[in-house]
Amino acid sequence: MAITKHEEMPRILVAGCGKLGGDMARILSEEAKVFGLRRHPEKVPEGVAGLGADLTDPDQVRQVVPDNPDIVIYCLAPSQYDEQGYRDAYVNGLANLIDALRGQPLKRLFYISSTSVYAQNSDEWVDENSATEPARFSGQQVLAGEQLALESGFPATV
Repeated sequence: MAITKHEEMPRILVAGCGKLGGDMARILSEEAKVFGLRRHPEKVPEGVAGLGADLTDPDQVRQVVPDNPDIVIYCLAPSQYDEQGYRDAYVNGLANLIDALRGQPLKRLFYISSTSVYAQNSDEWVDENSATEPARFSGQQVLAGEQLALESGFPATV
């Protein structure tokens, strides 16, 4: 359903407005007020309000989170591909964002996850009912982020 000019546009925050997040933000900006949060806000797509912060810095996050977002899409990639980089992106950054959103009337938190959380490594079929037993640190940190999102106190979808 298209939004008419008489209706208030939803406010969406895309945290991690890089390749995937940027594509989502660009598409969503056609029918919503979209804020793209990333380290380099000048790189957000046209039509998206750029917000600059490092999600691992709670003070920066609190300073830039917009008031009253309806939806938050958490779509980060780690800045370094080691255990600490994954923990910072998927757990610490999300925790800082959740803290900054406390008291806001958020309708939904979407956490973009990865198939790395599943135990299957032999090309077998996986779905939301498959066992989540990641063997590598990357999947373990992504799974910890899933749990954090689901236990955030906000309505959450992984």
